[in-house]
Amino acid sequence: MLQSILNSKSGFNNSLHGFRGIAALMVYLGHSVNGYREHLCSGCSAAPVMEQFYFLGAYGVEVFFFLSGYVIFSASLKVDSKNFITHRFWRIYPVFLLFTILFFVLNHFLQKWPEKDSLMALLANITFIDRFVDTKPLSPNAWSITFEVWYYIMTFTLLRPLIVRKHYILSFLALGLWCYFIVKFPITLYYILGVLINIGLRKYQSRLSYMPDFAANIIQWLALGLVIWLAFVDDYTYKWHVLVESPEIWLLMLALTTFMAFLFHPASIIARWLCAAPLMSLGTVSYTLYLAHPYSYLVARMLSQKLVEAGMDFSLVTVIYIVTNILLTVTLVAAVHNCVEKACYKKGTGKDIYTPSV
Repeated sequence: MLQSILNSKSGFNNSLHGFRGIAALMVYLGHSVNGYREHLCSGCSAAPVMEQFYFLGAYGVEVFFFLSGYVIFSASLKVDSKNFITHRFWRIYPVFLLFTILFFVLNHFLQKWPEKDSLMALLANITFIDRFVDTKPLSPNAWSITFEVWYYIMTFTLLRPLIVRKHYILSFLALGLWCYFIVKFPITLYYILGVLINIGLRKYQSRLSYMPDFAANIIQWLALGLVIWLAFVDDYTYKWHVLVESPEIWLLMLALTTFMAFLFHPASIIARWLCAAPLMSLGTVSYTLYLAHPYSYLVARMLSQKLVEAGMDFSLVTVIYIVTNILLTVTLVAAVHNCVEKACYKKGTGKDIYTPSV
């Protein structure tokens, strides 16, 4: 029964879909709490704890990279070039382009970041070459989307020629690009770990199922606790000179890898919880939530700052900030997901965005 919940007929893993929703929620809550701390409550006694909560929330990005490694590796093995490019483009680009242009237009008039107000910066961002020309990303959170897109391209370009047995030069080029990303951007290791988990489970998932249910759940809960604790204590910098001197980062990677592997154990309690309907829905809108929430949060924060300046009771301002932030985010995410993400994907591929049913 549990296996039918975790895996759809298409091979789609529902628990990973739910975990993607958790990752997006982590980033949203982390940014919201940290924004409250920085702009409304910098002198509060709880400010240090709120900063650490931000560290935990920001770790959702690394979780996204891990999940992408697992999912895109499978997709690269299953589909041809046309389907892979078409589905990835219409799934990612319309929402990304919307918020990138929105940021560019707003920044052009507000001049909050004048160094980003150039057509060259816009062109570099919408073509995903900003990481190669040292141009800063425009829309908040967009830096990780550039990474994701190049991970997709490099994975498919590396694997596809090996599958169809031609154009091996593309595989060598992709391998060289992978080396560049790993050396220059060590955060890429999370994506690699997702790929390795995929490969490992293809060979050893049956052996994993032999582990007693109680032992498997204990190991997974311990791994999750270690992930939360390590992610909570610091905002890690992924540079090789830091990694060499920071064994806790490697331990964090190992803990996340262990936790993810045991999601595929047939008796995983956490996997069952991740398949709950609310998390399934959250996973479906996770991409839009990830890119949209900085804008709704900004409006809620600016409104709250005005109320503080007007002398309103701070406790009431806090309630208004929370309620306004949630309402604006839900409204914006629903609108963009339905009118842009789903509509464009349907128009471009002729299919609906996959929504798991449990």
